This record gives sequence, structure tokens and C-alpha cells, in this order.
Amino acid sequence: MKRNGASKALKSDRWLTQLDRRESGPSLGSLLVAFVITFTVAGSFVLGIAAAYTSVIALLHAFARRNRKPSPSLVLVTSENHVGGD
Repeated sequence: MKRNGASKALKSDRWLTQLDRRESGPSLGSLLVAFVITFTVAGSFVLGIAAAYTSVIALLHAFARRNRKPSPSLVLVTSENHVGGD
């Protein structure tokens, strides 16, 4: 019975040493996770701004007056010359 308790203590000691070794400093995996999270957040932010801009432009085009025509400019015809004074 004592032997089983000793082996459990050895296993827990091994686990603690592996845990200490793993958390001893920053590793390449944690740096990769930081970059992935940063680019995901930045990409989501940019995508959200682009989607909002696109939806506002789409709404403006959808509700714009379609029958708006350019107002005709006043042009003098050659037969209707500007009256000159004496």
C-alpha cells in the first residue's frame, strides 16, 4: 500500500516539473497565438467598418430619388439673340 502512495507522489512530482518547465518563459507557441489573436481582432474590426460603410452607401443609393434629372441649363438659340441697346 505504501508503494502505491509513493508512485502517486512520484507521478505528481513529474507533473509539477513538466508544468514548471512549460511555464518557465514565453515560447514560440504563445507568440503565435498572440499574433493570431491580434490579426483576428484587427481583421474583424476592418471588416466591420467596411460592412458598415457598404451598408450606408447601399441605403443611400436605394432611397435616393431615381427621377432626379439634371435641370436644363438656359441656352440662347441663334434665332433669339440677346437684345443690345443703342
